[in-house]
Amino acid sequence: MRAALHYVVALGLLTVYGGQVCPLIDTLTLVHWGTIVSGTFVLLVMSRAVLVPRLVECAPLLEQSVRTFYLELGLFTAFGVGLSVFDHAVLGFPTLESGVKVILGFMTFGFFIGLDLALAQVRNYGEAVLRHDVPPPEIGHYTSLTRKFSLFALATVALSGGVLILAVAKDVYWMKHNADKLHESLTHLAILAEVGFVLILLCGYTLLIIYSYTRNIRLFFGRETEVLRKVRDGDLSSRVPILTRDEFGEIADHTNSMIKGLEERNRIKHVFGKAVSPTIAARLMRQAENGLSLGGSMQSLVILFSDIRDFTARTESSAPETVIADLNAWFTEAVEAVCDHGGVVDKFIGDGILVVFGFDGDMSACEKAVACAREMLVRLERLNPTLSAPIDIGIGIHKGEVLAGILGSPERLEFTVIGDVVNTASRIEGMTRRLDASVLISEAVKHDLEKTTSFSGWQDFGESELKGKTHPVRLWGLPIG
Repeated sequence: MRAALHYVVALGLLTVYGGQVCPLIDTLTLVHWGTIVSGTFVLLVMSRAVLVPRLVECAPLLEQSVRTFYLELGLFTAFGVGLSVFDHAVLGFPTLESGVKVILGFMTFGFFIGLDLALAQVRNYGEAVLRHDVPPPEIGHYTSLTRKFSLFALATVALSGGVLILAVAKDVYWMKHNADKLHESLTHLAILAEVGFVLILLCGYTLLIIYSYTRNIRLFFGRETEVLRKVRDGDLSSRVPILTRDEFGEIADHTNSMIKGLEERNRIKHVFGKAVSPTIAARLMRQAENGLSLGGSMQSLVILFSDIRDFTARTESSAPETVIADLNAWFTEAVEAVCDHGGVVDKFIGDGILVVFGFDGDMSACEKAVACAREMLVRLERLNPTLSAPIDIGIGIHKGEVLAGILGSPERLEFTVIGDVVNTASRIEGMTRRLDASVLISEAVKHDLEKTTSFSGWQDFGESELKGKTHPVRLWGLPIG
């Protein structure tokens, strides 16, 4: 519809244009010259209908607008040349005096019509991309905005200046050959009217191009700011359409690349948060802002160590798939219990779990660790009927100074806690079977529990020799059952 309207307007204006700039065409009647121009336009429209599918619609989306511009300009120029040849061969008009003016007129309309249709095509493509959320293509090579504006300004000035010069030249020619018949004031008024007509025509098309380009800029910046607002709010699902091969397209491409990078970062963070505790993951992410480095610091933490009893025998007598399924089912329950009480799963050690409490300096870390141990036992009792065979666990809890930090090498890092307290917690867990207890705690944990809660229901098992420990450790526990 837009192209049809342009062609109808161009047909009418070119009919008038011929008489405005060429004294030879002015000798023809308006109907005679209009019939010639109309015939030219019929052939032009037929050629366009054949060439658009073959040259424009088959091209990549980002190239179609450029091809539209060159096709319109080329068609108008070619048929302008054809019309000038017809005028010379049939009407006997000189090529330089008439043909060049016709060609320039057709080129001017082809330039403005092609540019407006190309801009409209860019906008339609952009709106379709937004409507159907089409992934933007790669931008590839582009032409800078400076070059585009320079070429547009140069072409506009050249074509507009040429048309104005031809109009004035025609009037000078007319005045020269009709000087004795003219009234000076009416002549000047007629000349001003003709020049004004040409100026209004050229300014109108120039403003139309500016308006079309402004709409496209609003479309781009509107989508760009909308997407950036969503990114600010954490929504990375949208993309900016790449409408042109220039700086606007490059900005859109960089924005999309940034969003893709943020998505990748979030995926890594998500997987990272599953591979390690979310608390540790967040801690490492904060440290990464200043550069991760090996080492750590001493902290007073509560260590809970849980292990499945007779797991080795279970693996020998059960299918690996069954063992893995049972183990994952138990770990799921255990981790939920840990998270419910503010603990941090440091790592899984075979069938064992190393849990840390007190990373945030919580004074009730011992109480939370014991509550977590109790809930783990409750969850296990509920889970056992669903497993291939019931499992039994032991839990050891100890408190003290540990080294918490990043260990390994620059290529392979791990955040963990190490120290005698961790080893002691593991040894305490190992004593649960010998002492027939489900949970054992050290004297340091018992001391903190007495400060925060009633210390009832715990059995004093006295001092026990732990493997690798020089001095015996006094233990309190919850009997099995």
